[in-house]
Amino acid sequence: MTNVKVSVVQKARYGVLFLPILWLFFSLWGVVNESSERFSFPAIQEVATPPSTWELVNIIYPSFMTLWVSVKILLAIKNHSVISSELKSGFALFLGLTIMAINSYFHLGQFLFYVGIALTDIAAIIVIVTLFQRKPFGGTMLYHKDVQVRRV
Repeated sequence: MTNVKVSVVQKARYGVLFLPILWLFFSLWGVVNESSERFSFPAIQEVATPPSTWELVNIIYPSFMTLWVSVKILLAIKNHSVISSELKSGFALFLGLTIMAINSYFHLGQFLFYVGIALTDIAAIIVIVTLFQRKPFGGTMLYHKDVQVRRV
């Protein structure tokens, strides 16, 4: 006669980490590309034009989302509740995107581009750390429970 042993083990789904790690590689590529030497053509002059409607939408949307996430964080502080990692990551992501959008259209300086990239990288790192702590992030988890049945 055989005995049946049932055990529950946690298995990792590393595919969940694909997007945050891809974002970190993409931002590294962006920093290298931005810091590399730029070639200028003296015969071509840039003409300063005001931002188009689409460019303004690209500035307004992340700005609005940054404001919305900030209000949600302030309400959580007011209610003495825990601020979720989704809110922290969302704030860093949208603030970084806002800074990069404003910098790309108004050319305020190369340093602001690096600040924006760093903030979006912080958002990806928050996602990775939260998932490695075996906590859910936005409905996804790195580890899932798997039931194994063995005959002994």
